[in-house]
Formats: sequence, C-alpha cells, structure tokens
Amino acid sequence: MADTHVKVGSAWKALTNCYIKKSSAWKEVQNIYIKKSGAWKLAWENVVILLSGTTGSPNLAPAIATDPANAEAGWRLLRDGSLQRTITGTYSDFSTEWATPESTAVGDGYWVRATNVSGDAPTGTSSGFGTWLQLSTTRTWSHVRTIIGADGPTKIKLELSTDSSGTPIVATGYYQFTATVESGL
Repeated sequence: MADTHVKVGSAWKALTNCYIKKSSAWKEVQNIYIKKSGAWKLAWENVVILLSGTTGSPNLAPAIATDPANAEAGWRLLRDGSLQRTITGTYSDFSTEWATPESTAVGDGYWVRATNVSGDAPTGTSSGFGTWLQLSTTRTWSHVRTIIGADGPTKIKLELSTDSSGTPIVATGYYQFTATVESGL
C-alpha cells in the first residue's frame, strides 16, 4: 500500500499513527477506509514493525548436520513482512514477522541495515553490511558449511527504517547463526 499523507500546516506528512477521541479517551485507529465509486476501499492501515532479540540474548539459528550432508543456518527478511530462519537448509517463518499485518509490498516502504556484531562473515548468502537496503526484495544472511567444522557463530544486528537515510530507526533486533557439520564416523 502506498504511503498515506496528511497536510500539517503547509507540509505534507506521512501518516504513521492515527488516533481518534472517543468520549474522553484517545484510541489508536487500526484501519481507515474511504468510499470510492460506491465501494469501501482501504486507504490506510496501522502497520506494527518489530524486531526482537538483544545483544546478550539474540534469536538463534543453529544448524547441525552429519557429514556428508551440508549445514545451512541463517535469517532473511521478505518484502511481505515475513521474518524467516533456516536451520535445515529450508527457510520457514519465525515466530514473529517484522511487519504486522503482512502484506504483499510492505517492504517497499522500509529499509534494513545489518551490522556484523561478532563472528565470521557469512559463508552462504549475504545481503551485505553497513548499507541501508530497501526491503522491496528478500534480504538474507547465512552460513553454508560443506565440510566437517563450523562457520560461526555470527551475531548480526538488524535495524529497520522508513527512509533510505536510516532516520528514523523504527526497530532493532539481534540474530545469531551457526552452521556445523559433524563427523559421521
């Protein structure tokens, strides 16, 4: 959904939160509809942005495989607001999304920046570090281990912003991933 703007004085501002006064209390509005050509259309919805995990207690993605199998561990953010992890080589939804409610193109209005807090650089897919990347496409950070040993643990900080400049930062979370291949003997 495209950004909805309201005019404040002489400037147009993006609508991020909306409240209505009911009786004597202010209530947060979840959705705004307009009637257009006899049909009600969703004009704005309240999107909740959330990342989790702390530097001391990051979200974990530990992958362990037995040789000759490969181990893949990682995290990815999708355009639709999904947060996924892999500990088996197949990505699946994590317990929370980064945007609620999920919608097809919610990522078009958000940017992510990853910082490698500690550990090895990703040996699998890496969307990069230190740059604000629009979430109009999937962004992934992972390890793929193909021989006995371990890649990681790698701890990354993910930050989300509503602007490519990174101001304001609207969510921060910490994610860790390790890919280990153990001997089958």
